[in-house]
Amino acid sequence: MKFVLLAMSDYANEHDCNELYASITTIANKTSLDIKTVQKHILTLENQGYIQDTGRRKGRTNSIKIWSMDLNKIISTPKNGAPPKLPISTPKNGGTKHPQKRVIDPLVINLKKRLEEKTPDELLNPTEIMFLKPDPVDVELWDSFMKLRVRKKASQTKRGLTGITNRLIECVENSISMNDMISLCLQESWKGVNYKWYLNHSNDNPQNNQYAGYK
Repeated sequence: MKFVLLAMSDYANEHDCNELYASITTIANKTSLDIKTVQKHILTLENQGYIQDTGRRKGRTNSIKIWSMDLNKIISTPKNGAPPKLPISTPKNGGTKHPQKRVIDPLVINLKKRLEEKTPDELLNPTEIMFLKPDPVDVELWDSFMKLRVRKKASQTKRGLTGITNRLIECVENSISMNDMISLCLQESWKGVNYKWYLNHSNDNPQNNQYAGYK
């Protein structure tokens, strides 16, 4: 089922990363599954809340469904593929209650594998981009920042997002939260990240900000 979701994510709307559209035949060819199996998996994805039918259609015959993808649900599993550890507690009967067994999510495994196989300058799809979100960053902020970068024609590659993550870590090292930095980027329409921009902006001295024109 989740192979189908990964395949669908490769056909995201260029201007809205949450929207997906691809014909059943296209998904079947990409996943090497038969059409009935693809239809069954798409129905399951819809029933489980991963995707929703927007009611809009696309294509020459206006028959290809446009789906909305729930990125929050997709990335709700930690990046190591396992649920958070539960503390060991003692039931009232005196027995030992063991922590929840760690289960690897196939979607996470395949995302990690796909990212490892990507070349540094190969474009990423929306699911891969969201998977690379640093844990402290708010999902909606990250999504908005990525849409801004698309509008600014910034590089949405593994190299590009690794650079963003490294700059955000530098922000934290300089006592600036990742969310605050990204919020300022959205406010100023900056497609990149640098803690110096934040500090200069906070000092209200744009004349000293050598990065002020980086749009």
